[in-house]
Amino acid sequence: MSRLFLFAIGGTGARVVKSLTYLLASGVKLRNTTQVIPILMDPHAENKDLKRTKEILNQYQNVRASLQNPPSSGLFGTDIQTLKRQLPSASISDSFQYELKGVSDEKYGNYIGHDSLDESNHALADLLFSKEQLDTKMDIGFVGNPNIGSVVLNQFRESEEFKAFVSSFKKEDKVFIVSSIFGGTGAAGFPLILKNIRGYGGSDAKDVREARIGAVSVQPYFDVYSAGAQDKAIDNATFISKTKAALGYYQNSLSNKEYPKLNALYYLAESYRSPYDYDPGAGGQQNDAHYIEMVAALSVVDFCEHASELECTVRDGQIIARNPRYAEFGLGTSNNRLNFADFVDRTRQVIARPLSQFGILSQYLKTRVERDGILGSNSAPWTSKEAPKIGSDFRQTKFYRNLHDFNENFRTWLLEMNDHDRNVFNKRTFRPFNLATEDLGKFIPGFERTKKNFFGKTVDVEIEMNKGEFDEYLNAESKGKTYVTPEDKFLTLMNTCTDQFLQKEYSQLSGS
Repeated sequence: MSRLFLFAIGGTGARVVKSLTYLLASGVKLRNTTQVIPILMDPHAENKDLKRTKEILNQYQNVRASLQNPPSSGLFGTDIQTLKRQLPSASISDSFQYELKGVSDEKYGNYIGHDSLDESNHALADLLFSKEQLDTKMDIGFVGNPNIGSVVLNQFRESEEFKAFVSSFKKEDKVFIVSSIFGGTGAAGFPLILKNIRGYGGSDAKDVREARIGAVSVQPYFDVYSAGAQDKAIDNATFISKTKAALGYYQNSLSNKEYPKLNALYYLAESYRSPYDYDPGAGGQQNDAHYIEMVAALSVVDFCEHASELECTVRDGQIIARNPRYAEFGLGTSNNRLNFADFVDRTRQVIARPLSQFGILSQYLKTRVERDGILGSNSAPWTSKEAPKIGSDFRQTKFYRNLHDFNENFRTWLLEMNDHDRNVFNKRTFRPFNLATEDLGKFIPGFERTKKNFFGKTVDVEIEMNKGEFDEYLNAESKGKTYVTPEDKFLTLMNTCTDQFLQKEYSQLSGS
């Protein structure tokens, strides 16, 4: 069993994990990986992006927990678990979030004991930190100050969570770190996590110190906009200078040619930076989803695919990465409005068919199940005639309630990435599906479905969800078969039939 410990730092880290969770729910496969353990690190406990990510992770986990035979591939095919479940004896909460100690309603100056320092140390602190930084209340995050974050986040190495991580880590496991480079929390947290793992000195140090470690460093991809804010704690004008400074540090200390610390490092940025409302944290800091976060999630997919090629060695007493992997991401177009056709072949092959499977499932839930109420009816024999039967009360089960809520969040994610209709400021958007149509033949923009041939003439025929045409796939697949539970039956059929539909109607979707 090979696990992936996924450290997601700050708001960008949480949003990338959210995108990754949707990809995994769709059936995107993490090769060489049997289980994912996300660890969300953010001092801003009320961060709405953090809350949304924890919510969908719990929903994902509950969907799988409701199945007698959870799948190992396809829809919800990846096992996602908390750190606590790797080491039940650990004195940590059964949560996806690592909770920083001593930051709740606390000013940074109080955290470091500024007023009680002796004269020389007091002067040094005043030299290193401005009055505004010393007065920063850390429960809204580090508001673009990596120098604050580097001090506070260093407590992780003494935490029960870090002890649980190193105690449960095995040689075949791997680590991935997600962070932004132009803010405060992520820019500080990434090198500290790496330093603490590579520098771990416990009795069981070898496997942890020599772990295969990858990371994605997300460079500026949005701006913050305010019509009236003065003396802003977060300023767009500093994003590039902070990025350049951090990249210089990464080059010298993390990716040094002689002593590289990382096995894989992914660089990602967006030249069209979308303006978001200015909110240093007090307003909850909820940003619309951005396609760059989905692309950042793909770096995790790539890392897992190549993990078996990556290894560490010892040189001059230091742990170094042998033949490290460095990668950037490129689009296949300069278009501002993206769909699957605008990605290069490799990217499309990874995400197009799985996401489309979940997209069709999403439409089916919204229309046939919830609007038309077909569960248990004669119009859907796959629910009413084949065992075990799935009646209207199925929508009250734990499985379906979590699937419904997860799907609502999934659709919100899609709408936020395609916000041209809602927010004219977003310069580049991603619209994989036409959620407004019930004609599945027009559901995937940028791709023509396989045409029908009648009497030697190729014609385009509608595939209308509201007329039950997709139900025909479900009826045919379920006929004569039995399943262990209604929940297992529902997910298995949806997984199989969405794949069958795409193979027949969109045969070019994943092709080169």
